[in-house]
Amino acid sequence: RHPETCSLALLTKDPGACAAHSNNNANLLLHNGLTKGKNMLGIELKSCIRVTYAKDYFNGNHFHPYYELVYYYKGHGQVNILGTNHTFEAGTYSVSRPEAYHNEEGVKDTDVIYISFTLNNFEMENGLYRDDGTIGKLMLECYNELQERKPMFQLVLNNLAERIVLQFM
Repeated sequence: RHPETCSLALLTKDPGACAAHSNNNANLLLHNGLTKGKNMLGIELKSCIRVTYAKDYFNGNHFHPYYELVYYYKGHGQVNILGTNHTFEAGTYSVSRPEAYHNEEGVKDTDVIYISFTLNNFEMENGLYRDDGTIGKLMLECYNELQERKPMFQLVLNNLAERIVLQFM
């Protein structure tokens, strides 16, 4: 753990999956095949990353083959999804659909959790949304569950991802 940068945890075999988010000397913890089994919405969690940026940052234009939801706990900045700029602040979250080019720019000490997931039976729209606290709490549960790795944590992680999507609906 690099206290001046972040904690970082991935559930994917692809180190390039979060290359845009790992440019701040964060530790990268790879976990192979942790999320076998899907739920009613066909959700499979691919990654869960927590970052507290040590300095102002810019994650250049990139895309993923899966959904990405970014929750902003602290800080402010801009996220651009498919050419549309959105201003984020604490208590907001962004959604990027698969293959949607996006980038993010924020200030020092911005604290975020990134999750990525597949979703087969529902579609989420790109954009920035305000949270009532529910999604932020579920994202923290997801991150903490990954850190603790209790028995059956893979199923719990997928269930938490499904609960996050259901809150979005």
